[in-house]
Formats: sequence, C-alpha cells, structure tokens
Amino acid sequence: VGLDVDAERWDAVAEQAGGTPNSLFLAVVAELARRDGETRPLTISVPMDLRGQGDPTGTANSVAVVEVDVTPKDTVGDVRAKSRAAFSAPAMTSPAGFPEEMLQLVPDRVAHALTGNPGERDVLCSNIGPLPDALVTIGGHRTTGIATRAVHPGVVTSRTRLSAYYSRCGGSYSLALESLDSPDRAALRERAGGVLARHALTARAW
Repeated sequence: VGLDVDAERWDAVAEQAGGTPNSLFLAVVAELARRDGETRPLTISVPMDLRGQGDPTGTANSVAVVEVDVTPKDTVGDVRAKSRAAFSAPAMTSPAGFPEEMLQLVPDRVAHALTGNPGERDVLCSNIGPLPDALVTIGGHRTTGIATRAVHPGVVTSRTRLSAYYSRCGGSYSLALESLDSPDRAALRERAGGVLARHALTARAW
C-alpha cells in the first residue's frame, strides 16, 4: 500500500507529541503492525547509515541495523528516546535471541541458515529520506508521487510481519507498506488510515 501524507502536518504532529518525524514514523508503523489485543513489545529493525555527514565518498552500502522495542503504551516521545538509545548501541549482528558467539560453534551450513537474515524482527522501518530533485520530473512530466521500497523476491514467510519505507518528495511524506500479516491490500489500507487518523493525520492512498 502506498500513502502520501502532508509533510508540514506530519512534522507538526511529531513536534506536538514530543518526537521527531522519524520517531512518529516508528510509532505509527508499530501501531499498525500490532495485532488486536497484543500487549507484548514489538521489535523494530531500523537501518542506520554509517557514512559520516557530508562524506560523498562513502559507500552506499555502509548500513547497519539497530532494534527498537515499542510497547502499546509508548508515546511518540518515548519512541524518540528509545531510538536515540538504539542508535548509540551496537548494531545487530546475529539472529534475535541467539548469541553471536554461538555461530562459531556450529557447522557452516547451520550458521548460514541461522544468519540468513540477521536483521529480521517483528517490523522493519526504513527511512529513505528526501528524494533527489532529479526525480521531481520524469521525461518532462512532473511526478505526483514516488514510493521507495526494498524488493525481496520469493519471500512468502518471514518473522517480519510489516515492512515500511518512508521518504519525502516535495511537500509530502510517502509511506510504502508491505505486509505478510494483512489479509489483503484493502484491509491494510483501511487499517493504516485508522492509525493515521488517531494521530490526527490523513493520507492519500495510491
């Protein structure tokens, strides 16, 4: 599902809630991914750019993944604090609940199976950031919206029930949502609209 939300409104809601645009993103997606009646924390994997600011020579693949646990009672401000702590902690390097050192004690085939996707958690939230101005027009036509997301060919089962990608183009934030947990696209779109409404936000669905 693709959704566009007014960027100024999103930023204002985040500030009023004591958070940042990114922590509001995590809070919204965690709420969207939470199943009815579920009370346990959801673990969100968050890619983090390791390149230094203003370092154009850094490789585009300098990315680590950190994890943020979000409970139903967490506010946007709480998520902001947890995110800040996560970004200063060591990045994830092993499967959830499995000590990294144990990988040295099992055969290579077993280690490979265990680490097929070490960043796999309940939810993935990837903040792509502002899109380049070069994408504002394509072939002489002005773009009305751009969604960004990763592609995982052949994945039919995963612990990650919802993957969300967040980018800014012009005056809008675009959310691209991929779910293996929702019965269909219409249900995911409706649920996303309800979660956004609880945060005083409206979206244009693609």
